[in-house]
Amino acid sequence: MLSGESSVYFATYFRRKRNALLKQREINRKTVSRNIINFDEAVKVVGYLNMFQPDCDFISGMAQAHAEAAQTAYELDGQPLTQQIIDTEIIPEVEKILAQSVGGVIAREKGRRDTSDQPVDPLLSAATAHQPCRPFAG
Repeated sequence: MLSGESSVYFATYFRRKRNALLKQREINRKTVSRNIINFDEAVKVVGYLNMFQPDCDFISGMAQAHAEAAQTAYELDGQPLTQQIIDTEIIPEVEKILAQSVGGVIAREKGRRDTSDQPVDPLLSAATAHQPCRPFAG
């Protein structure tokens, strides 16, 4: 467990990083969709899977931000980062962040699909659909 100052550092660092990632995700969404408001029209331009790249970057960025914040907080607290801390405190929180983020993306997509008149063809723009999510590098 982290002491007072280290715990505050962790919460502050993670909140700032989350806010920056949220802002970047919105910028990336606008860039990827090329400012086309209608999702289906944007998909025709950039491809279905490319529309999810900003979410992939955000999800991996959140997990990385949590791990970085925890590691630095433990270092500031003077506690060695042991495998037990990683297994019991860091990994469960990273898994929770990933599950919540992915759940949000899936819920948004289901909601969008439910309101759409036409189903999205996942093979649309197949030439651009092969790009997997990249690990967050920043």
